[in-house]
Amino acid sequence: MHYFRMMRTGSYDAKEVKNRSKHSSGYYLVKKPGHPLTKSRKDDYVYEHRYKIYEKNKGKCPPCELCKKKLNWKNIHVDHIDENRGNNDLNNLRSLCPACNTWRTKIKKEDKSKHKINYKGEVKNIWDWSRDPRVSITAYNILKRIERGESIEDALFKESRTGKIRTKRKKSTKEIVREEIKQQEARIC
Repeated sequence: MHYFRMMRTGSYDAKEVKNRSKHSSGYYLVKKPGHPLTKSRKDDYVYEHRYKIYEKNKGKCPPCELCKKKLNWKNIHVDHIDENRGNNDLNNLRSLCPACNTWRTKIKKEDKSKHKINYKGEVKNIWDWSRDPRVSITAYNILKRIERGESIEDALFKESRTGKIRTKRKKSTKEIVREEIKQQEARIC
């Protein structure tokens, strides 16, 4: 046993147990044996941001801060307001439902958009243009068309090339036989 410890670590001494470690995803874990938020019964670590919200609310799960939906500890998302996973200050943490946490990032992406398009006095970003009922192109394709140098009108309203390409459907044997019968009848008449 000690021989292999020497091979792994270069020392016969037992490894020191850390009370706080960093997960590969960037979140911090704290050692809390037997805590209700541990990932499994055998595991002694809890995500630090979830642990802090748990302790702040004395075990009671807070509602979503945006939509006020009731949450439980299985579906709660603890959001880092400044998007820094290492900043677990209580002022930087808030509880969100899964839907609000997802929309939070989409709204930020749209607000930060550099791609504003002005067409006949209407100014929208590419995401808003792609949702416009007059436009049948995705935001990604609008952006690619503009980068290729197409006009704004073509980038927004020109039909997709892939939409026009249609493969011919193979005829069934019944349809082939019917056509042959019609051709023979036309020859007879």
